[in-house]
Amino acid sequence: MRRLALVLAVVGLAACDRPPQPPDKTAPPEPQVAARALQAPLDRAAAVQQTLDTAAETREVLTTAAGG
Repeated sequence: MRRLALVLAVVGLAACDRPPQPPDKTAPPEPQVAARALQAPLDRAAAVQQTLDTAAETREVLTTAAGG
């Protein structure tokens, strides 16, 4: 009987628990800012590599077309 009352009390207290509060919207999420700051140089390097690859392909096509 005491166990039943204890179980009901625990269930009742758990049901009365407040819902979690949403995060503060005024502060910017710092982990995202840090991730973007780390990713930006990598994106820039990838763009430069793509430009260099395109230039090399163009040079090869022009050299082949010129007969050399």
